[in-house]
Amino acid sequence: MADDLKDLLMLVYDAGAENVPASEIDWHQNQMPILMRALNMGYVRYRERAGAKHFYLTKAGYSAIGIEPLSYSPAAILSGWFRRVFG
Repeated sequence: MADDLKDLLMLVYDAGAENVPASEIDWHQNQMPILMRALNMGYVRYRERAGAKHFYLTKAGYSAIGIEPLSYSPAAILSGWFRRVFG
């Protein structure tokens, strides 16, 4: 995998990996083509809510960066929230 694609996936992961508002991801203008490639390859998905895009890594995205997908247990959800709030 190209380093630029891996860097973009790690940006999404570091921002919380699941249900992350686009405004909370430290995008760079030159990453837009890479984002489109990640979307087309199925590494990243997004949903729009109230006019804002929320991004999340897919199982393929987690696999591409060598990290296990987040669990949906209450402890994992709380951990993700703390990571987003406190960095």
